[in-house]
Amino acid sequence: MTFASPVFVLPGQEIGDAPAATADGASVVSSPGAGTHIQNGKLFASVAGTLLTDPVTGSISVRPAASSLAKFPCAHRPVIPTVNSLVLGRVIRLTTRQATISILAIGVAAAGAGAGADSPAIDFVPCPTPFPALLRLQDVRATEKDKLKMLECFHVGDVVRALVISLGDQTSYYLSTARNDLGVVMAWSGTAAAGGSSGGEQLLPLNWREMMGAKTGTSELRKVAKPF
Repeated sequence: MTFASPVFVLPGQEIGDAPAATADGASVVSSPGAGTHIQNGKLFASVAGTLLTDPVTGSISVRPAASSLAKFPCAHRPVIPTVNSLVLGRVIRLTTRQATISILAIGVAAAGAGAGADSPAIDFVPCPTPFPALLRLQDVRATEKDKLKMLECFHVGDVVRALVISLGDQTSYYLSTARNDLGVVMAWSGTAAAGGSSGGEQLLPLNWREMMGAKTGTSELRKVAKPF
């Protein structure tokens, strides 16, 4: 298997078949290299980085992102969530203790942007593949955490602006909305809004904890992000 160079892959992404011997058993067609692992007869990336293929042995490896990003032109560098990244994501599942969020876009500093945690000079780059994330109840708000109810802060289908506070485990990033500029930025009325704007009436920010229907004026509770 050969790849155009450079090809950027993410952890868990399938990159080929597991190593297989030739018919005479004398040689190996391909073999796993650093940064890869085998599962169910397939070869997967274990780290985020650039695919490398040895032209002689056919061995496939992944060079970690920290050492491979420099190979990409600045305008084409792949973007992955890191600690303190601003992200946009959709709520896909809710429990009383946490919200499961699919990260859809990652914020990068716009050209000429100034420093500052609340600076609006951020461009959001869409993710080729959504990243899974969790927003725990204790990370929703900075104050009065004991009075919070997750179902009064978010609904399935809401689009939220959040901050990555931890890379978490192998399955999910950890997010926070414990800042005035973080929280729900787009929402629709009713529980049918999981599919997006077709689910119900679009809601507009009313105050820090309420959104209002654009036509009906009906209000619903949310942890609302301060508009820019």
